Amino acid sequence: MLEEQDNHIMPKRISFIISKSKFYPYIISVLTITISYYFSLHYVGGDQLHYTRFYNDIRGVNIFTAFIMYRNYLGASEPIYFIIIYLVSSFVEKNIFMALINGVFMFFVTKLLMLLRINKFFILTLLFNFYFLVLFLAAERLKFSLLFFVLFIYYIQKKKTSFLFLILSILSHVQTILLLLSVYINKLVNSIANIFIHLKIKKSSYIVPILIISLIVLYILKDHIVRKIASYSGYGFNIHNIVKPVIFMLFTFFIYKKKLLKIFLMFLPMIVGSYFFGETRIVILAYFLFLFLSFKESSKINIFIFITSIYFIYKGVVFLKDVILYGTGF
Repeated sequence: MLEEQDNHIMPKRISFIISKSKFYPYIISVLTITISYYFSLHYVGGDQLHYTRFYNDIRGVNIFTAFIMYRNYLGASEPIYFIIIYLVSSFVEKNIFMALINGVFMFFVTKLLMLLRINKFFILTLLFNFYFLVLFLAAERLKFSLLFFVLFIYYIQKKKTSFLFLILSILSHVQTILLLLSVYINKLVNSIANIFIHLKIKKSSYIVPILIISLIVLYILKDHIVRKIASYSGYGFNIHNIVKPVIFMLFTFFIYKKKLLKIFLMFLPMIVGSYFFGETRIVILAYFLFLFLSFKESSKINIFIFITSIYFIYKGVVFLKDVILYGTGF
């Protein structure tokens, strides 16, 4: 009787155990936290000098003085990163906090990729992908911005929640507007055409909220943007800045052979942004756009993803080696 009862209960017990599939994002998250924390202890040079100094120096400082320090130390004006760091810097050690943020970022990246049925081994390789390592260890403001952007996509069916994350993303790093425009530019073009040709706006159109959000943020941060353009123009605009985004665009052309105009329009904001602001940060957005479009077409690993993955894993290993040897990956 007891054995029969146990046999009856076991399936119910098993049903409460998290399946391997559901558990995978947690595995990736823990690995991300462990890897990024270890290497963050060695990454003490480059931009991290300024980020670490800012993180430590604003402890106990009033918020107005802290914001002035933010602009002086990091040359930034976007408020969300500043607010987050101001609130947590007095309670959590910087490397621990950033490792936890990396874990959250990869948790939701993994969940999104699994929804697209992407190969789990490919997801694992992202932990050593050069551009992901740059986000984990170097590009802190962009990391927060892309985390909120991933959450924006993940909760896209919940409009209010989704647009909240969109606003947080743009206010963490204004360059994310380029990624937003790239993702929605074809819808924007169609919506604008409807406005001017048919004098109507579809209720489901993203044109109004996206334009309003983008214009408001651009207005608020106009002085910061002008300073950035002026600083880059001092070195002279370089046509070589657009090479990497163009390469990612060409790879995508081979995948979408019958949609060349749409693909060109999607990469256009990245190409223009790279020319005016430099490709250092924007090329990461172009790479993510390439991955997004490739996997949207097919969940299989195509030749272009395979080639770029091998290359960026190699660059990632070299990056980590340099972090250990020199305290910076660049």
